[in-house]
Amino acid sequence: RGYGAGAHYAVTHSAVPDFVVLGEPTGMKLMVGHFGSLWAKVTNTGGTVVHTAWSRGVENKIEQMDVVLQELKKWKAEFESISEYKGYRGIVNLAAIRGGRPWKGSRTPDEVSVYVDVRFPPKWTPLQVQAMLEEFAQRVSRERGLKLVVEPYSVNPPTEIQESSYLVQSIKRNHREVVGVEPEVVYELWYSNAPHFNAMGAHAVNYGPSGGKKLSGLSLADKDREYISVEDLYACTKVYASLALDVCMKNRYDLRPDLRP
Repeated sequence: RGYGAGAHYAVTHSAVPDFVVLGEPTGMKLMVGHFGSLWAKVTNTGGTVVHTAWSRGVENKIEQMDVVLQELKKWKAEFESISEYKGYRGIVNLAAIRGGRPWKGSRTPDEVSVYVDVRFPPKWTPLQVQAMLEEFAQRVSRERGLKLVVEPYSVNPPTEIQESSYLVQSIKRNHREVVGVEPEVVYELWYSNAPHFNAMGAHAVNYGPSGGKKLSGLSLADKDREYISVEDLYACTKVYASLALDVCMKNRYDLRPDLRP
């Protein structure tokens, strides 16, 4: 049902560090937070299964999907207009659609489902997004004479840490010493393992070398990101080493006074 269990298993079995740097492909930008995701199945249900021979005049759930998709596109635009956070906007992907019985073409479809991925900002909760989807389903059902049902099936909360964290300040300082300029602090709409660590009280950020310098002529497909600049790899390694030396040479409670007994 989406995503793995590695980091989640680790933190729920006592592997909780004070600081975490995830080497995701940020192009050496410092990602202090990112949006959450809610995957949901929106089903146009309540139809009837009958043989084609007797289907004249029977409501067809596939034929109704043009209305559902039009309404979803409107909802998508509305959601994206109200989900801005620090200059970044939420986004909705109509990811998949499934309905009917392709192995039984002689039967009418009794339901059709659209699968959506909703990316929502820090300080929002999955329950808020679920409530918005349910309100959408109830309104469209009422106004359009349909029966829409919402079922979330993969939920992941957003996350962020404060820029005042020693981890963030040390990465900024060491990046500046290695590269010569301040790193760009960013948020993203893709997901990472940071929320698992931050939920346990760690300070986790994403900062990695890949994804920065782009080869010309390539598309945005994920396979095209599977390369890395040797210069960026070398520079990022120096930042990692300097960061580790900086943190490990200091008293724990000077860096994380909130953890002092």
